Amino acid sequence: MLLAACQVTPGLPPNTGYWSDARFWAGLGLSKPQEGQDVTIPAGVRVILDESPPPLGGITVLGELEFARKNLNLTVRYLMVHGPGVLRIGSEEAPFSHRAVITLSGPPSDEDVMLGMGTKFLGAMMGGRLEIIGENRVAWTKLAETAPAGSTQIRLVEPVDWRVGEEIVIASTALDPYQAEVRTIRAVQGTQITLDRPLTYGHFGELQTFAGRVLDERAEVGLLSRNIVIQGDENPPGGFGGHVMVMGASPSRRETNPALRSRARVRGVEFRRLGQFGRLARYPFHWHYNGDSSGDYLENSSFHSNFQRGIVVHSTDNVLVRNNVLYNTLGHSIMTEDGSEQGNRFERNLVVLTRAFPYLSSHLQEQNDHKAASFWIKGPSNAFVGNAAAGGEFTAFWFDNVGEVDAGRFEFRDNVIHSYLLGKAIGAPGNVGDLGALWITGDRAAPRVHGPFLFERLTIYKTRSALWANPVGDPAGEVRMEVRNSVLADNGVAIGSHGIRDSLIVGKSANLDAEGEIGRLGVQEYGGTTTLKNVTFVNFGPGTSAIATRNCFREGPNMVVENLRWVEAQFSLCSGSSDLAIFDQDGSLSGSGRASVVVPAAPGSRAMYTQECELNAAANARICPMQEYFNLLLETDRFFRSYVPDAPSLLRDDGVVQSSSDVVNPPFYWTLIEGRRYTLQTDLVAWQYVRLRLYPKYRNYDGPPRAAVVVLPSSTPAFSVYRCALELQQPGAQCAGKTRLDPLESLAELEGARQVAYHYDASAGRIYLKLFTHTSLLVQR
Repeated sequence: MLLAACQVTPGLPPNTGYWSDARFWAGLGLSKPQEGQDVTIPAGVRVILDESPPPLGGITVLGELEFARKNLNLTVRYLMVHGPGVLRIGSEEAPFSHRAVITLSGPPSDEDVMLGMGTKFLGAMMGGRLEIIGENRVAWTKLAETAPAGSTQIRLVEPVDWRVGEEIVIASTALDPYQAEVRTIRAVQGTQITLDRPLTYGHFGELQTFAGRVLDERAEVGLLSRNIVIQGDENPPGGFGGHVMVMGASPSRRETNPALRSRARVRGVEFRRLGQFGRLARYPFHWHYNGDSSGDYLENSSFHSNFQRGIVVHSTDNVLVRNNVLYNTLGHSIMTEDGSEQGNRFERNLVVLTRAFPYLSSHLQEQNDHKAASFWIKGPSNAFVGNAAAGGEFTAFWFDNVGEVDAGRFEFRDNVIHSYLLGKAIGAPGNVGDLGALWITGDRAAPRVHGPFLFERLTIYKTRSALWANPVGDPAGEVRMEVRNSVLADNGVAIGSHGIRDSLIVGKSANLDAEGEIGRLGVQEYGGTTTLKNVTFVNFGPGTSAIATRNCFREGPNMVVENLRWVEAQFSLCSGSSDLAIFDQDGSLSGSGRASVVVPAAPGSRAMYTQECELNAAANARICPMQEYFNLLLETDRFFRSYVPDAPSLLRDDGVVQSSSDVVNPPFYWTLIEGRRYTLQTDLVAWQYVRLRLYPKYRNYDGPPRAAVVVLPSSTPAFSVYRCALELQQPGAQCAGKTRLDPLESLAELEGARQVAYHYDASAGRIYLKLFTHTSLLVQR
């Protein structure tokens, strides 16, 4: 049915008419739209929907469709707003205050109505505009006091404009995100809300203070009901709900023509029963290849009971997503999709209970919805401010293989994260591995460096692991990041392999949890360099440790600490063969009051300490004078980086031996202390060649080169020594930059050498090799 632009309705401007006005339709030579009919509103025509029509086919708006100020229901197969068309429900000046419900209806279908939008949608394309402005409600707040299980009333921190009969969600404050609960309001009196039925779980609602810092674990409470509703039909087969899309002129190319960019200004809308499960680009709300969308916003709205994802920003810049409530999302709740997105702001959104996909088609598998995040981020040059990620089966914020970050555009502050399982069921034992509720990862085909990231004023509680990022040297790309002015509490592990400063780490608070692993570890170092400065540890009692390593074998972990404070907290280092070294700049870790190095006291860590180191039995640690460490990598014609039974032992000048059995995990390396002399317990004749590489233990060390002398016994004088480039692979005797060296005449001359060199003592059958950090020497028969 085509409405021609020629009719005048009394009291209205030209080409404007009411949907209910039979004369308007008759003047066009048409009857009012009947059930199942398609309708097109051409450019220049304004139709005011003033009644609820019967279910229709599709509506295409080239002109304007405006909702009258009354309660209305519109059921359609699709509603396309094609530029220069406008769908208007309310306005900035006069928000819509009645109830309007748009229902997108229809069975599962592969039909494509136009330009890749599929069917069962509300869409704007090629310059179309969505202006949907509902009531500007209090979207979410927090509890003012703890609500015990069985409560039928809750008290909030502020008065709200919520109404009897509306639905709210109370977030979990336990590790278990499924303790989030939906209730219907029965009464509102000031800050007190009466619920339709008792709470099944307790929800924490108190502020706590530790060492002068406030820990806020109060449950969020969000409003799910809105007066404007965009929904799919009830019980759609296969999760085939409706979807909302805002795009330019192409479904596969970023829009660069401002006239063809569509616009969305949306506030105060309830989105439910939307998303088409397992189908790409079919989400509850989706900016799709819309380019620079400055001025667009999605605010103060709610998303629940949806079938695939929540809010998706794809190849679109400069939109504002603010003050929305998302509950029980399947797949990523809020996401930037391909990494090109810039300048978008995600502010004060509440995301409660993000669920992982049970199974995936291949194209969705690539975007990891089976490990769903409340915020899945491919485009790092955006702002994330004041959001609450309040529970999920997997993770909260996931920066997935993002590469370089524009520090001038990236902003991450005042966000709260809690109640994340990281893919494990409640009660499941064991380590969570390389996972975190704030998670930064890459893959082996990724950029070598991700970041820099600066995270400020974070609060993370009740997670299996609060924060994880790839450590320095990770083959999947190392992450550069810093956490400042933050509070981490009640986590299984608080932070791994990266620095934190000016922050509070609490093992267990008054918000008790039946889950046993809560409060287990504070900082868990894993093969990188972690810097802790001005950090306070609280409530790490027996059986827990404020500082630890993830593994208890050699993998190069180290830490630099300064101005640590301890309140009912302790640390205990592991008893394996760890080569952890903690540079305690001021003695605030050891309690000695002086600069020192703290290392494990276990026999398997004997390469890290000497008799000059004091034993701290309670911490299973030794406190050593300040000293530098090296990693010595050994390669021969029969092994490289991996353990073999006939690898030689290494003898320190005080009699301490590192045997090959001490290093059973790759990479195979020895630990050296600066100023000590070491001898390989072997003979060169046992090998075709021996190659040594020397690294500073601290992989981010950028100081002057440091040296070590290693002795290689040789019963044959028939050998040559070469300087080589520091290759990471195994080139054998044909190393890059291979340059033959002449022997120095004496040990004294060797000691004074400023570059790699060697001296051969023929009478003793010993080759003295002087290596510098980041250099390599090859001895070849």
